Amino acid sequence: MTESGQDTATPQGRARRNFLGWMAVAAIIVIADQVTKWAIVKYVPLFSKRPVTSFFNITHQENPGAAFSFLADAGGWQRWFFTALACVVSALIIAWLWRLRLESQRVLACGLALVLGGAVGNVIDRVRLGHVVDFIQVLIAGWPFPSFNVADAAISVGAALLIIDALFLSGRQQATDSGRQYEAGSCDAPGLLRCDVPGCPSASGTSNRPAARTSWRRCRRSGTSGTCRLPRPRSGRLPLP
Repeated sequence: MTESGQDTATPQGRARRNFLGWMAVAAIIVIADQVTKWAIVKYVPLFSKRPVTSFFNITHQENPGAAFSFLADAGGWQRWFFTALACVVSALIIAWLWRLRLESQRVLACGLALVLGGAVGNVIDRVRLGHVVDFIQVLIAGWPFPSFNVADAAISVGAALLIIDALFLSGRQQATDSGRQYEAGSCDAPGLLRCDVPGCPSASGTSNRPAARTSWRRCRRSGTSGTCRLPRPRSGRLPLP
């Protein structure tokens, strides 16, 4: 096996691959958003409308506000406000995705990646043009919904995935974990493990996370001959160091 193959087979390698995969999803959104906007600016005159179906039009609008023309009529301060806000949110999302690299919360990570890609796509417009290019117009019972773009759609889908994860996946798992004691004992201080079973590396006190997995396995093999106190991770698994 090559070094790269060995690297991806380790927990650290898989974690790195997960993180890079979600960053690639965000990059794809940014590229798709910028390519479609470039085509609209080049081939569709400003404020024109090209019907595609009875409820869907391609248009060319300049939106100085947020998604779906929110605060589009403000006095210009919103350009740098939304730029700064998007940069802060993007940095927080990247840090969140980095923390999720060891987890299997794919719906949450996918939602974050979509929001990240959409935020970066619109930030590029604001910095480069001073406004966001919108070109998708949907008619609801003949009423035109505010125009939007690929970035706005990604943000909306990502936000929906975050809500679904909070209501039905991560939120439910956390509620289940909060009332569950691990089969070998109960929780101790966060990040620490206490094991009173002879043979555990931390039999005389506490150990930090690098020894947690080994201690946990030894405690389980010892059955009910002692007590093992472990941190309760949100995902239901012991955190890797």
